[in-house]
Amino acid sequence: MKTSTRERVIQVFAHQRVLDGVHGFGAFKGILVCLTETKLDHKRREVVEICVPKQWVLYQRFIASLHRFYYFDIPARYAELATGNPPMPIQAFAKFFEELNELAGNR
Repeated sequence: MKTSTRERVIQVFAHQRVLDGVHGFGAFKGILVCLTETKLDHKRREVVEICVPKQWVLYQRFIASLHRFYYFDIPARYAELATGNPPMPIQAFAKFFEELNELAGNR
């Protein structure tokens, strides 16, 4: 079983870039919600995290800026991006409900 965004996350940034191009920057807030970043190593029969933080930073910096990243189980390597350059707001999914009014209000 595999649950990672490694090959697919570019789609989220690309869709945000299209929205920014059509409607202007800030008209829509891009939000990514994920469960986890794991895969099963069939040789060792263990679950391992699959993370590509440097790739995410390049996408955030040069393709489109997403407003929030929410995880049910935040990988440590992605949690570190919250204090990186550019800072990427990666938070526990429970925080979504605290921010719901802010997210929906200030388009």
